[in-house]
Amino acid sequence: MLRARKILPLVLAFLPTLAFAHPHVWVNTKVEVILVAGYLEKLQVEWSFDELFTSMVLMDNDADGDGQLSAPESSNVKRTYFDNLKGYNYFAHLRLGKTELVIPTITEFRAAINAEGRAVYRFSVPVGQRLDAKTAFAFGFYDESFYTDMVFDKKDPVVLTVSEGGKATVVVKPNLAKAYYGGQVVPIEANVSWRPS
Repeated sequence: MLRARKILPLVLAFLPTLAFAHPHVWVNTKVEVILVAGYLEKLQVEWSFDELFTSMVLMDNDADGDGQLSAPESSNVKRTYFDNLKGYNYFAHLRLGKTELVIPTITEFRAAINAEGRAVYRFSVPVGQRLDAKTAFAFGFYDESFYTDMVFDKKDPVVLTVSEGGKATVVVKPNLAKAYYGGQVVPIEANVSWRPS
């Protein structure tokens, strides 16, 4: 009984932390990397969301109640749900060699409901960097507050589209050096290499 009295205050003290120590939004990520003659033009990104977040998106933005998102409704999603992520670099972590890259803007945004009834964001991340055989490009999408749990798609996480010469490869792997949330969460990054043909 004495032991229980000693432990109970500790448990109660940690309850607020435990209540917030888990994600509230779940995101599945797919990325197409667009490379033109070794120039990394952009990342075309697709985020698909969990059922609860999808319900919130529809409740706040599906004005006509058809369970889909029209072009005006998509624009409203961008304004009310997406644009505020600029302050978090849109959860994008981009690195060319050892240099961290900041995203100036997002283009081609479109919100929709997919065939499984989930909210989906599709958008492009302009990168505008030339790659060479010695400098790798790495990227990942993750929220260091862990409010949002973001994972790469298990089947098709990253697709490379290469044109006008050169060969590119991608390796998707954990980056232990970037562990966050007290070291409990290790982000997964895609590492892209390019070399001339």
